[in-house]
Amino acid sequence: MTKTKVKVVGITRGISKKGSAYIMLHVNKPMTDKQIENGSVGTMATSYFVEDGLVPKVTNDMVGKDIVISTLYAGNRDNLCD
Repeated sequence: MTKTKVKVVGITRGISKKGSAYIMLHVNKPMTDKQIENGSVGTMATSYFVEDGLVPKVTNDMVGKDIVISTLYAGNRDNLCD
């Protein structure tokens, strides 16, 4: 599990094609050391699907604030854990 400080830039709420409610958290996060070594600069925009158990933690007043998230790499992507 990896902890990263990110800036929340947006929250998307919607209904999927299957009729399920979903939330996505949009953040700017720092480049990894490997990306920096390869010449990348700045921050990276990333979106995470918010699992049902984490939905109560997502509030509109998070937008514009720095938070620490925990992610776990599985299924070829980083998954939001906390």
